Amino acid sequence: MPRIIEFLGYVPDDLFKAKSLAEKIRVHRHIHGLSQKELAKQMGVDPSTIMCWENGKHKISKGMEHRLGNFIKNHSIRGCLQNHF
Repeated sequence: MPRIIEFLGYVPDDLFKAKSLAEKIRVHRHIHGLSQKELAKQMGVDPSTIMCWENGKHKISKGMEHRLGNFIKNHSIRGCLQNHF
């Protein structure tokens, strides 16, 4: 997906229809071309944790939610995603 966004020159608005935190995590991963394993490594958590967050099987603690939000804001493509998370 990162190459598509680079080719288009913008992030399609349809990607921002994600409402739940789980969907937002998945969208962030796809936009940046990350696997669950890669995102887990960058976040310092087990890959199964990312899978459980995305599937809604585990609720994210407030501390981890804050950390995840900061991570997403700091790793957004040209700041495009900052207002959407």
